[in-house]
Amino acid sequence: GLFLFSLGIYILFDTQRTQMQRIIVLSINNVTPLVPVLYYITLGITSGGFIIFLCGVWTFAGTLKRNLPMIILSLTFITMLLLAQITLACISIVYQIGIYRNLKTELLSRLYNSYNMPHAIHFTSAMDYVQTKYSCCGITGDFDFQRSQWHRQHLGGVGLSVPRSCCVLSNKLDVNSFLNPEVKDLEKCNHPGGNNDFSELKYFRHMGGCLDAIVDWARIELLLVIGASIGICLLEGLGITLLLHYYRSSKKAAKDTKEMLTLGLT
Repeated sequence: GLFLFSLGIYILFDTQRTQMQRIIVLSINNVTPLVPVLYYITLGITSGGFIIFLCGVWTFAGTLKRNLPMIILSLTFITMLLLAQITLACISIVYQIGIYRNLKTELLSRLYNSYNMPHAIHFTSAMDYVQTKYSCCGITGDFDFQRSQWHRQHLGGVGLSVPRSCCVLSNKLDVNSFLNPEVKDLEKCNHPGGNNDFSELKYFRHMGGCLDAIVDWARIELLLVIGASIGICLLEGLGITLLLHYYRSSKKAAKDTKEMLTLGLT
């Protein structure tokens, strides 16, 4: 329980993971509302770990005191936690199956309508982080920005065809380069790429899309959640089995003691 709680806290305060989690916003078959899936899963892991720890302390106290009501309550809590972990694993599997199709549609829509907008500061920061980390641009390619409100309204400045985070940077090795990108050559990076100059554009601008990198990262994270959930379910199942055995043994011992006392009195 403490391990899960500590792991959840670490992930929540991990800047790089936080940026990626802000990108992964999905719904199930356009039925459920859009939610930051991995962020909520992390919260679930953190709170679940804390509850498991408390439940462990309660169970330990109950076994020391041989208090059957406390043991019954522990069994109830552990069973509820087991069901919650199974639900978490099922949700992760559902998102894992349709992640590529759903994520592509949603990310393109957000890029076109929200990049560098006042209401989408977190998305903009996360997109810049992905573009600098994975040396990519846009979702399917650098041309995505030509259709965006960012380009139409000149939100990045007049003459820019892609954001600075799409350009080859001189400070790429800096983990915070997405916050202050130092472009190698801004003019050549934003060249429209016509005729003879197009072949040289790749030396100054990232042209491939970021979708594959985002999807691969999300799939790995979801697989880790599924694996962790299955492992926790096995441990909780073992805990339930041991508690049931202890409960039956304690109940039988109490019954035998009562019968012996009754015989002694008679």
